[in-house]
Amino acid sequence: MPSIKDQSTVEAVAREFTSNGRNKENALKSVGYSKNYAEHRADCVLSNVGVKQAIARIDAKSEQKLEFDRDIAIKEHNADLLRLQPKAESGDVLAIRARTAILHELASISSLHGQQPIKIETDVKHSTAANEQALLRKRMGLLERMGQQASGIERN
Repeated sequence: MPSIKDQSTVEAVAREFTSNGRNKENALKSVGYSKNYAEHRADCVLSNVGVKQAIARIDAKSEQKLEFDRDIAIKEHNADLLRLQPKAESGDVLAIRARTAILHELASISSLHGQQPIKIETDVKHSTAANEQALLRKRMGLLERMGQQASGIERN
């Protein structure tokens, strides 16, 4: 049976716990503890100061990665919006729909990460190029507003 006094066991328990959906018993079993020990002592092992610190370190790294991934996604979406803009302005229905989808994705990314969500109205029942173009013009400010919001990296 692994020893919780061993730093590699502490790290392994924390890693398993954070990667398996935070299931205490499965984390201990994955590291090598018996089923019986995992069922009865999971709370005790995970309340260990070293394990708590290791979990906090992993969570902090995950949060940094999430912010970095979020920033990359926003930059890629913004580049796609700029690339599609000329076609959308000329009335290309596919470009208009692609831009609308990207705007929705940007709004989702914003709301998932604690920023003020950006509302996008999509109550068009009979979609035509003219309707979609009018909606696109109405939503053009979204890109500017997304660029003005803090990305997370500046907060540190």
